[in-house]
Amino acid sequence: MASTVGALDPQAYLSAMTSAAAVLEDHATGLDQLDRPPEPDTVEHPTTRPSGPGSDMSVTLTAAVDAARSCRDFASMCSAMASGADGAASGRAGRSMARLLGGLGEVFANADRIDAHRFALGLEAGAERLAPGDDGRHPGGFTAVANAIADASLTAADRGLDLAGTVIAAAGAGVEELERGPALDARLAERGTVDASAAGLLLVLDVLASVLTGEPLPEPPVEGPAVEDGHTSEATAVHYRVSCELLPEDSGVEAAADLEAQLGALADLDRFEAGPERWIIRLETTSPGSTVECLAAAGRLRELHIAVSPDEHRGLRRSPALGVTG
Repeated sequence: MASTVGALDPQAYLSAMTSAAAVLEDHATGLDQLDRPPEPDTVEHPTTRPSGPGSDMSVTLTAAVDAARSCRDFASMCSAMASGADGAASGRAGRSMARLLGGLGEVFANADRIDAHRFALGLEAGAERLAPGDDGRHPGGFTAVANAIADASLTAADRGLDLAGTVIAAAGAGVEELERGPALDARLAERGTVDASAAGLLLVLDVLASVLTGEPLPEPPVEGPAVEDGHTSEATAVHYRVSCELLPEDSGVEAAADLEAQLGALADLDRFEAGPERWIIRLETTSPGSTVECLAAAGRLRELHIAVSPDEHRGLRRSPALGVTG
């Protein structure tokens, strides 16, 4: 792993969040597909409403960083980002992102640099801003994941981890909470997928981890695995086992072959059984986010299970597409 960055000054923080906005834009469509049908409360602004939570979060974060371009200190930068985000958010996912940014800004505003403790306190403040709108019935959702990453970051900072280690620990706790969603939340269980806005939040954390460690930013989804010098790089990747039932929109032979080929570029397929109404899929991948996005684009997911491979005991690893570091 490259040498890590121990703290972020205002311009480095803005640069990191700008990168996060660009990566969210790349993944917006895939995240939107995880949330069908669209959130009902986003009809408040029918002429400007993004098509789903991924697009909403992307527009919100992009507006935040655009509003802060001319700022040179945390006080003005955080104020501008909060204002930009509030004005751009049009749905639940965007408003959650705006509240989280507001909490971060509340803590960062009087700082010269963001270190591990400051970052953890910012996440705690962001999670507190989300609390009034949380009914506690959505494990694996944005607020639940925000609480998990805030708790984990505080613990990591108290243990003496640096900023990069704290972000990695936070994201690891976040993916554990994300994976509880399909098992415990009836809304997610019915769709057979993870919460799109929470996955987007973890994607932002993954970008921050990449910036701090000097590793490549998450790649756009469904583009195949990263290749270095002609070989797929897996030395820093977590291996995940993914299994599900898929109710395809098109159950034809060609559609099944197309999906099998796309999944083959992202994963090692253990089982692909294409029946007339239901497809059964089991695979292992280092890119669970891209894999789930690919599956969701082909139909409705049921009984989705994502877990770290039992053979995965190789220390800190990164899963670029979902934005999860664990």
